[in-house]
Amino acid sequence: MTLGSHGAALIGYVLSGSARAGQTLWMPAFDKVVARRLVISSVERLSSLERSVPAVGLIFVNPPRINDLTRGFPPGTVFTLED
Repeated sequence: MTLGSHGAALIGYVLSGSARAGQTLWMPAFDKVVARRLVISSVERLSSLERSVPAVGLIFVNPPRINDLTRGFPPGTVFTLED
């Protein structure tokens, strides 16, 4: 998904802990795309009608292309954010 002028963003739910700017996660390698570390530049709080837990949008310092982000993190992906 694209959020305003931020570019590609990863949308999901925080299952435990919290998401903060400066944390990182790995986008896995696939096809000709190499694995890369993504650095979170900001976390946007979003409203969600589906869950009681608020959704968040993770905005990245150097975001990958939206297609790469979608393929690297298909719906249902669970990942760990690193400090």
